[in-house]
Formats: sequence, structure tokens, C-alpha cells
Amino acid sequence: MKFPIPRTQFDPTLLRGSEADFPVLNANHGRSVMVQSDGETLTALARAGEKPAVRIWRGNDLAREHSLTGRPSAPCFLENGAWWVSADDRPLRGERWDMPPVAVTGLTGTVQDVLIFKARTVILLQAEDRLQLAIEAHPELLTLDENCGRATMDVDSGGRLHVVYEKRMGLEYRVLETPKGQVLPQVIHAERVAEAYGFHPVVLTADGRIVIAYLGESCRLPSPERWGDAWERLGHGGYVAALVREKDAWQRFRLADSRQIAKPLRPTDTAFGGGPEVGLRIRIEQFGPPALTLGPDGVLQVFWMNNERRWVYGSRLLGGDFSDAVEVRGPFEQPAGLCLVPRRVGAGRAGIPVVAMTKSRAFLEEISLPARDLSQRTRIDFVQLDEVAVLTGLELATETLTRSAHNPVLPAGPPGSADSGSVLADISREGTNWKASVYYQDDSWRDPAIKANYFQWDGRAESADGIRWTKLEPLPLAARVVTGEAANQYNIRFLEDADESNPAHRFKGFWRSPFGGKWPWLAVTSPDGKIWNKVEAIDADTPDHLARQWVINADDDLRVWTNPHDIPERRFKASAISRSYCGRVACQWSSADGMHWNDIRDTLDFADPYGTHPDGGTTGRILLDSWAGPEDEDELHGGFVFRDGDRWLLHYMKWTQDGHIYTGLASSRDGINFARVGGGTTFLPLGEPGTWDAGRVAIREAPFRVGDTWRQYYVGCGWKHGMAGLGAKTSHWAGPHSPMQMGMAEMQIGHWTCLRLRREADQGEMQTIPLQNVGPMTVDVEGLERPGSSLRCQILDCETGNPSAGFSFTDCDPLTCNGPRVPLSWRGKSHPISALSPVRICLELRGHGVRVYGLGI
Repeated sequence: MKFPIPRTQFDPTLLRGSEADFPVLNANHGRSVMVQSDGETLTALARAGEKPAVRIWRGNDLAREHSLTGRPSAPCFLENGAWWVSADDRPLRGERWDMPPVAVTGLTGTVQDVLIFKARTVILLQAEDRLQLAIEAHPELLTLDENCGRATMDVDSGGRLHVVYEKRMGLEYRVLETPKGQVLPQVIHAERVAEAYGFHPVVLTADGRIVIAYLGESCRLPSPERWGDAWERLGHGGYVAALVREKDAWQRFRLADSRQIAKPLRPTDTAFGGGPEVGLRIRIEQFGPPALTLGPDGVLQVFWMNNERRWVYGSRLLGGDFSDAVEVRGPFEQPAGLCLVPRRVGAGRAGIPVVAMTKSRAFLEEISLPARDLSQRTRIDFVQLDEVAVLTGLELATETLTRSAHNPVLPAGPPGSADSGSVLADISREGTNWKASVYYQDDSWRDPAIKANYFQWDGRAESADGIRWTKLEPLPLAARVVTGEAANQYNIRFLEDADESNPAHRFKGFWRSPFGGKWPWLAVTSPDGKIWNKVEAIDADTPDHLARQWVINADDDLRVWTNPHDIPERRFKASAISRSYCGRVACQWSSADGMHWNDIRDTLDFADPYGTHPDGGTTGRILLDSWAGPEDEDELHGGFVFRDGDRWLLHYMKWTQDGHIYTGLASSRDGINFARVGGGTTFLPLGEPGTWDAGRVAIREAPFRVGDTWRQYYVGCGWKHGMAGLGAKTSHWAGPHSPMQMGMAEMQIGHWTCLRLRREADQGEMQTIPLQNVGPMTVDVEGLERPGSSLRCQILDCETGNPSAGFSFTDCDPLTCNGPRVPLSWRGKSHPISALSPVRICLELRGHGVRVYGLGI
């Protein structure tokens, strides 16, 4: 390879050694990944080819490689520490993960699944055309069926075995029980649970329910003859399905349906008259086999890979229904369709390990879950449903920010003034005062011949309340100096680090450089915020002409901030628009000292990411991209991260195919991996038709907290993005007739989403995951003043499932008022702190006007 190995955002989580020639053979039976009692994750992957083998990782480090003498099956870990695999038709067993497997006498066939059943090892085998069940060290075999495909099994708490397998393009289901005095179980129930087409099943038993997840596909087969694009798209795709059996009845769910997607393969630079012609990537979604896991929070989840969108998605079983699918991890280069998870993860672990498989490597990620110890937290919200275990008759609804009656708060000037063409600003708060760095232009740029000085960058404004602003005389940018550079008119984004011991580095940030790639920013420091020095690079891959300068590539929306809740290695953050091969994306970089930055990722060739030279510009860690979201997102024009309660939120901008820009919201537990809230719904919509901000709404910083309110400043105008640029292919008349101006919108803290009754329901109920240290609580609720509306709460004991004594629905004192912190009490008592026994908080809601936004702890 003539160029450095490309850098991806998942490199730190690589299963080291998996990047070699390692064809994917694993199945989603939930046995290839296991969490040991010490918390360490074991991963076993099988390799075919000339040198078949099984590799086993402890954490991310390759610990063992066991050579085989035939084509392997997917390996299976057991709770007792043993592991199984087969080579061709020879079952093999390893006493421990670090011991080589040896042939098991008396057994023949390909291992499909293995588990512990009544203290004995049960093996599911595919022997020629027969599906057989074997008990280790027992001479008899049970033939379940013939002419079968993939098979999986699980055992319930009552000692019954549940087997699901492919047959005649559908799924067969068997229940087995061991007769008294016998060793080999016998079939007591047989049923065909899915007609054509059902493939790749996995089964899991939990809380008296049987859950089967599978991939429903079409019967379209590959053909050497091609009939054109319209024909080739027919018959592809499929769906991800789940079956839930409770009280001898099945419920059927479609978790994801394949759709046609049309997304730009590169940033749409032609919208501004520059860059290469942009093609659309038009594909039918292709899903990988689903994986099932029972998480440490007691909630069953289904995960699957979407190969075309390049993300892993997940859905939670919330009582009688599944949640909407959300992004879990991505984007991955060349996904291979598999994400592997343990069948069960013990309550002592904080998250769920997931192995994402691509065509050339595998990554071990950790899915963050909310802390179940409420002594570490202040609020339970419903931005995502990761704190909810049961949701009946209720739905998650989103709210929108409310525009200020004073808009636009920073308007364009009168005709003929220096800022008559447009005004946009970067807002900051210093104590009780507000300041703005203003970018402005007059209306002379409507003349196509005038292209110089598109924006003046030296404007200023100030305000005592952030609502009524006074424009000040411009402050020339020449007062700011980057040592050794003459072109100092470019922006500097910075912060003051009060903890820095070196006075020369008191201020830290990035300088928008006039050279060095696409949208280059160089890291700089300053003792006073006026004289700046460039930070020397320590990255060996930095190009020679920038060998002593630290470069990231981002658009003008770059912001630098600190995250005191994160680990020290990621304390400093920078977020902005950057580029990927799916267009513009919302990105983030991190740093331990605010000078030397991590998360720099190469923009890789889409078709051959590891075999061709990376694109000229780098990017950062991709928080969201348009391919993972709804169809109206053509590109993402960045976003800004902020803390809200126990979550990190990302207020991002979506650019639609028709040229509008407006905002969406995503959330994260770890500040790194984000998922859209409400599937990408807008939280700051366009203005009403004919108003000054009806065409485009964009943000330049995260919202500010003002008392109990989030305040979001934004840039609005009446034209669509791409219509008012200066490029050869865009219009020159739009801007002067609808100038960019600054507006403001607000929302009460914690009111991004709420729970409300479904339209068809008269009553709804919500139960949380198991929680500890549940003390006195308040509820954030609106709408209780309407006749017939009510909200009650009870505390459930997790061991019995019954209400704690004195804290049932009937004991709950009626709520008679609305508000963000309405106290909850039971016959006049608040709930005592429960530190030892985990409990569930349960809400019962009546009335279609009631909105529940969260619980305060």
C-alpha cells in the first residue's frame, strides 16, 4: 500500500487481528459473544479458506487462534466456560476458551447451536439433511425434522426447550420437554410460525415470553442476465420481523421494512457551482440477520445491520409492543450485514457489547445504557425510551421551540446601510450580558459582477437580556494576530481554559486557515485572546506542507467547548459540519488538553475504502449522517452538542432535497454515539408562509439555558439554501429581497418530548427499568386541568412485581396542578429512599390532553 492505512472513527474499538483475510461465517445465534463473570467480553469468530480457524478475543485483544481441519461453523460459548464449533461435519469442544477444541466422539454434523439444559450440554446438529438434538455423553439422538436450514434454540425458566429452524423458506417452531426418568427431551408442541419468507431466526425466552426475530426476505435470486436498473431493483429488500408468544398466542411485528433510498454519494457542491457532478446513490435497503439480547436493564432488544445505510439499528420490546428503530452505531465502511451480541447480559454490567462485522474487519462496541442508580442522576426523561421497560396505550411525542414575539432580534439594516443585505451572528454570554460577533453585507451583491467582500466579519452587538440588541461600531480584525501569518481576517473559535497551568496556553481554539486542504482549521493558543500561536502537530500522517500544524477540516460553524462529564481524554470537544462520501455530516473532535486533537478520520472512497487513497480532506467522528436518517435529509449541515439533564443532545441541521434547512434533535448517553429523537422530526420548523424565515432556518451555536428555558438563536431568511449563493449555477436575486436575519426561539427545560395517550386509548401505563436509590420524586406534567384527566404513580417491587406496601396507585395522592416539579406523595408520604432492593416506577395516565415530560429525583 503506497499510502498510510486509512483512519476510521472505530479504529480504537477494532478487534485487533480481525483486519486480515477473515471471511464472515458467524451466525446470529447469540453465542459468539459472551460477557464473563469478571466483566471481560469474549468474542469468537470463524475463518474459512485455505487456513480455517477460530479466533478468540478478550476485549479488543486477540487472545487465541485455534486452527481447524475443515470448514468451521459459527462458534458457541457456554456459561460453564466451554466452547463448541464444528469442522465440516465433526463437532469439536474446547474445555475453556484458551484451550484447543477436540473432537467429540459419537457425534456427527454441523453445530447449529449449543446450550446448557438441566445441567447438561445440548447440541443442535445439522447432519446431512436431518436436524438432530444431542445430549453430550448420551448415546441417543432425537431427529427433529428433515430438509432444514439454520436452527437456533433457547431454554425457559420452566425447563422447556424451544427450537426454531428454517424449512421450506419459512420457520418451524418446536417445544421440547424431558419426560420423567429420561435424559433426551421430546417434542410436546410443533407449529409453523412463519410462512415464506423467513430466514436467519434467533430465539430468546424471557419473563414467560418466547421471542423470535428473523429476516423476512424476497425470493429474488441472483441472475447472470441483466435487464436494466428498473428490473434489477425488483424483488430485493425484505424486512426485519419479531414474533412474541405469551399465553399461547403469537403477536407479530415488522420492525423495519426495506425501502428505496436516494442519497447523494458526495457533497452536493454543484449546488454552489463548484466541485464534481454529484450522482445519487439509489438503492433498496438490505438488512442483515437480526440479533436478540436481554440487556442488563431487563429489556429485550433486537439489533440489525442496514447494509445500504451502513448503520446498526435497534428496537426495544416495551411490554406488548416494540419501540421505533433508532440508530445504534455507524457509519461503517463496507458492512457485512452482521452485528453480534450476547444472548443475555447480566445486571452488573453498565452496557451491552456489540460486535459489528464489516467485509474486512470487526469492531467491539459498547452500547451505553442509563445508570440504574438514581443517586447519580437527577431526572428521568423520555427523549429516548431507554429508561422505559413497559409502554402501554402511550406514545412518544415531540414538541417544537416557540418563536419570540421580538423576532427578528437582530434584523438587517435599512436600505443603503452596510448590513442591509444580511446579518448573521455568533452569540455569546458573559455573566448577565450578551454579546454577538456579527457578519453582515449590504445589498450590492445582487449584481452578479460584484463578488468580492461577500461578508464583512467585524461587526458587533450587545444586549442586556439577549432579546433587545444594540449594534456597535465594527472592530477591525487586524487587532487579532496569528504569529507568522499576514492573513488574520479569518475566524478564530476559542475558549478560556481556567485550569491551564501554562499562561501561554490560557486561551485555546482553532484558526480558520487560508490554506491547507478543504475547510482547514489550525489549532492555536494564546495568553490573552489577541496574539495567537499555532500548535505543533504530533500526527505522523499530517501532510508535509503542514507537518508542524494541527489541522482539522470543518465549515465555518466550528465551535469549541468543554465536557466536564466525560473522561479526561475527551474533556475538550469541537463540533462542526464536515464531509463524508454521503455528503456533509455532523462531526465532533475531542482532546485531553484542547491543543492536540483526536477523532480525525479519513474521508474514504465509498467502493474501495481500504484499497485507494483517502480523499484530500479529513473529517471528524461522525455523530450523524444523512444516510442513517429519513428521506427528507439530503445532507446534514452540522449541529451543536449540549447537556440536558442526564443526556447529551445534538441540535442539528437537515438540508432537504428542495433546498430548505431546518433542525432536528439527537440524543446520546456517552456524548459520542447519537440517535435521532422522533425519527428526525423537526424541533425548529420553518416560519409560516410569507414570513421572513419561511425558507431557511439555521443555527450557529447550541441553545443557552436561561432559567428554566432553553433559548436557541438562529439565522432565518425567505430563500432556500442553494438559491442565493454566488456560484455560477445559483441565483443572485434571492438574498437582497429576503436578507438573512437573527431570530430566537425558546422551550422549557426538559420539554423536547413527552408521553401522551395514543389516539385510540383511554388509559396508558409506563414502567421504568429497575432502579435503585429512588427517593422523593416530582413529575413534570401539563394538561391535568381538563375534565377526566389524571396521573397516578406507584412503586413496584422488582422481585414480586407487586406494588410496595403503601405506594400503590390507590395510595397515590391526587395531582391537582400542572408544573415542572409537582411533588408525588402517597397518603401524604413521599417515597423513602430504596438503596438495596431495585424497584420500578409506574405511571398511569388518563386524559388526551395530559403531557408527561419527566420525573425529577
